[in-house]
Amino acid sequence: MSNCYFRLFPECFLVVGRKKSVVCHLLDENMIWLDEVNTQKLKDAEANHPVNAEDPFFSELESTNFGFFSDQTVFIDKLRPINSFSQKKLWQDAPRINMAVLHVTNDCNLDCTFCKNSFCPVCKRFEERDEAELTVEQWKRILTELSHFGTSAVLFTGGEPTRYPYIHELIDFSIELGMATNLHTNGLVPLKQVPSVLGFHITVTSKRNLNKIIQNYCNIKDRVTLLVDDHLFSDVKQITGNQWKIMRTTHKKPSIVKERLVKTNMNSFYARKLFDPCLNGKIAVSYVGDVYPCLGSQAPLLNLKRDSVSQAVKLLVRDFWRQNVDSRDHGLKCRECEFKYSCSACRFLDTEENCAYSLEESEWL
Repeated sequence: MSNCYFRLFPECFLVVGRKKSVVCHLLDENMIWLDEVNTQKLKDAEANHPVNAEDPFFSELESTNFGFFSDQTVFIDKLRPINSFSQKKLWQDAPRINMAVLHVTNDCNLDCTFCKNSFCPVCKRFEERDEAELTVEQWKRILTELSHFGTSAVLFTGGEPTRYPYIHELIDFSIELGMATNLHTNGLVPLKQVPSVLGFHITVTSKRNLNKIIQNYCNIKDRVTLLVDDHLFSDVKQITGNQWKIMRTTHKKPSIVKERLVKTNMNSFYARKLFDPCLNGKIAVSYVGDVYPCLGSQAPLLNLKRDSVSQAVKLLVRDFWRQNVDSRDHGLKCRECEFKYSCSACRFLDTEENCAYSLEESEWL
């Protein structure tokens, strides 16, 4: 009697955790969670060991389009969005910046209760330091250097950037350099001149402030995205109807629960596998010139009064952009979790405190 083998299709991947595993179908965006026994069965099958053709586990995988039986060993070349051989070359492509977040001022006309505790802030008031603020000429030098890295988008923020005296000059300069330019604001202090290509991200901090925002920006609302916290979302949606673009946000640390897992596709799976999809291509610069991977980070990497954007990018690529979930040093929990490519945990999140999955029990708590 000849042997029988079973292999997953090229678009299906087995991700093994400490005890259990998941099988991700990247085209159907489907996922199966396997217990320890079936995890070992599929690991053996993927190593081209013979299987029991009558085993209902493999029959179920075949019927749900995850794999196939064969009467001989088969080599499977997995589907990938890139050619891995093209990445092995003497001269690597220059890194590109996707988003530059420029914190031009620490001054703000509001005193939001969540400001210092926001986990993933789009605006922030830093603790005051004995460090001179960047001059407008220094900001222009930084913008010029950013353009050399093919920066796709620039976001001016603060504090409240409309209170920065040279904000119009910097916006115009960024646009002249060919970078998509956006302004984050609380919407209470309108710009005196609004370039036709400038986009706006407006944080709605209260229903009272919403009326002022609508008054200030109603004529250009097609270029505005309202950023609304969970507790205000339904009220803002009711007031604005379908006339404004609205994005739900939260100032709280995210909780990692089973219901929030993402059914991975080709792009999201490899984004987590190859680099940090949240930080990749991102740079944040504070009003005194400190560089961060994002405004949610606490420790600056260097200062652009003394160092260059090129030096900053080298550090970001090495320590953040290319640090995928398997290579992170901040905790073993993610590296040993079978859901690591289906979870959007930030590297700055304390997974021991905020993740509901127990590696020891292999169960969601």
